[in-house]
Amino acid sequence: MQIIHSLNNPDNLPLALTIGNFDGVHIGHQAILNTLVQTAKQQQYQPAVMTFTPHAKVFFGKSTDFLISSDEEKADWMARHEVATLLQIPFNHAFSKIDAVDFIDLLIHQLHVNYLLIGDDFRFGYQGRGSFELLSRMCAAQHISLQHTPTILYDGQRVSSSRVRQAIKAADFDLVEHLMGRRLQYNGKVIRGKQLGRTIDFPTANIYLPQTRLLPDGVFAVRVYIEDGSICYHGMCNIGTKPTVDNSQRRQIETHIFDFSDDLYSKTITIEPVEKIRDEVKFNGMDALIKQLHDDKITALAVFKSISNTTPVK
Repeated sequence: MQIIHSLNNPDNLPLALTIGNFDGVHIGHQAILNTLVQTAKQQQYQPAVMTFTPHAKVFFGKSTDFLISSDEEKADWMARHEVATLLQIPFNHAFSKIDAVDFIDLLIHQLHVNYLLIGDDFRFGYQGRGSFELLSRMCAAQHISLQHTPTILYDGQRVSSSRVRQAIKAADFDLVEHLMGRRLQYNGKVIRGKQLGRTIDFPTANIYLPQTRLLPDGVFAVRVYIEDGSICYHGMCNIGTKPTVDNSQRRQIETHIFDFSDDLYSKTITIEPVEKIRDEVKFNGMDALIKQLHDDKITALAVFKSISNTTPVK
């Protein structure tokens, strides 16, 4: 899959295109991608997705910890769905002011779009003023096929990135799995911390994620995958600011892996929350923290004992 960061079609091939943020690439997004690729194969078009970075709400400062997935994770899922071209368009003030009609002209004359597939909530152009009716008229005038995908429901409610975010904040990871078609995961390179955990027999593997990522706060029973993910480990992790031992306001993921002592520094690990154990709290000293960590481990082990299948949805 080729990734392009501008409104260009270097291969000059007719495109089958869909447009959106695709944050989380949930089952509604996946339905769009499947339809796009299937139609592209039938019509001998090149399947392409246009998305934007950063997300408009992040760019305008309306949201900080907001994103379900990174650009790299979205690209990985696009490739898995056999998308040939990913247009990762830089979102800036100039782009945000493009008129709806001018935007459609770009699609037609600059990108050579022959087939356009849009979701049920698609809006476009300056301040989202572009409507389906306008798009339909302009596509018809240029003999461009336009398809509007049906709403995807789960448990009687619309599947959306907003609903996924609500489920993450509520630590409802089973609902997240149903909405995304896979378990929620976070991955990153292990960095060196203060190594305080080693002194209290709870060594941790620490990863930072961008502050724009949406993280559930608290202590969780987690599955852990190292590098290639061939082995699943169990552990517990704290997601938050470590108020007992650190005054930093930057949130991080600290994970204690059960029965594991290998050096993980600079290695990539994947954390998969299974169940929330408790909220993050500030303790009155290290003794209270250590006692709580032992209690947390007992709780986490009980969680895994109650789960017979520990294989995540890929």
